[in-house]
Amino acid sequence: MDAGALTIDLSQATEELVRGFEKVRFPQTRKGLSLIEVVIAMAIIGVLAIPIYGLFSGSAKFTASSRHVTTALTLANSYLTVLESQDSTVFYETGTVPDKSLPGPLSLEQLDLEETQQEYQRTLKILKKSFSDSPAQFWLLIVTVSWKSPINGQERSLVFQRVLEGPAT
Repeated sequence: MDAGALTIDLSQATEELVRGFEKVRFPQTRKGLSLIEVVIAMAIIGVLAIPIYGLFSGSAKFTASSRHVTTALTLANSYLTVLESQDSTVFYETGTVPDKSLPGPLSLEQLDLEETQQEYQRTLKILKKSFSDSPAQFWLLIVTVSWKSPINGQERSLVFQRVLEGPAT
């Protein structure tokens, strides 16, 4: 046996031993994600996010709509409350007129009321009513508050009515 051959065999054995040791000590594992995996994950998240966005969008629309209805309720109720406190002799039949164009004791200045916000219109209609079995007169007060919906741009309105008893005829 030749000494040189033995040396070569030992060096090969040593290299194989070192390679085997590196494989055991430092196993090659996959680190990170592939581009395909990232794209698929983003697509799944996107599909799941669409309904959630719809919920937030719907909630914002509902909140805006509720704010307008609440403001309309307040405008109409405050107007009717002030009108109810007036003596019934100041009422007269009107057509449907904007609140700011009523003259005399029913004017906003005389009632100590402010004009509505710019995006709202408030109208008043007063009708005289009487019934055959009652000597009293009645006044039907109809207040309409209208505005444009910020959601779809359509005209929205709320109508409120109150009946006040006037003097007997």
